[in-house]
Amino acid sequence: MPPTQFAALTSGQLAAFDGEHIRMLGKTQLQAMTSVQFGSLSDIQVAALTTAQLKCLMPEDLAALSADGIRALDGAQLSALSSPQVSALSTTQIAAIDAADISRLGKAALAALTAPQMAVLDDEQLAALTAKQLATLSATQLQALSTAQVQALEPGDLALMKPTQLQAMSVEQFGALNGAQQAALTMKQYLALDAAHQEALDIALVGIGG
Repeated sequence: MPPTQFAALTSGQLAAFDGEHIRMLGKTQLQAMTSVQFGSLSDIQVAALTTAQLKCLMPEDLAALSADGIRALDGAQLSALSSPQVSALSTTQIAAIDAADISRLGKAALAALTAPQMAVLDDEQLAALTAKQLATLSATQLQALSTAQVQALEPGDLALMKPTQLQAMSVEQFGALNGAQQAALTMKQYLALDAAHQEALDIALVGIGG
């Protein structure tokens, strides 16, 4: 079907497409679709998109998908998303990503998360971040986390964060670290902090988990 005709399909007509039909769509057909058409796709249809197809989509196309559609994407599909595509996702879409899949986001995609997007990550999503992923977060991204979110970070991952990252966090965030998190911090990390950050910690706990 020519792209011009494909773009004229109604939501009802698109609903008749099964997974096999979705996987057969070419780049020109996908790029001819409107945001309204993308928004009408079911979670089953979205899940059928290949990584190659996802890479063809414009950021606004991804932003038009429903939260259920985003949740239907698996780790491999999410890892195929570009930085502009990730940045275009709404906070509702980000919150819908399965915790098990968020750990598949690559360095570039993770770096593309905006402060508002970081602020909606729940405990399971934050705990699912790997030490490697956490080590790539910028100061702006870390500062976007609430004190409650900070407590969801895995102690072992905190122990591998760069001193510059820890210093970028607010004193309030440091004061919210629980005992296990403080114990996981190394003395090297502690000594690299300024006085205000050090005072927010219980020195008796620092390093005992190492």
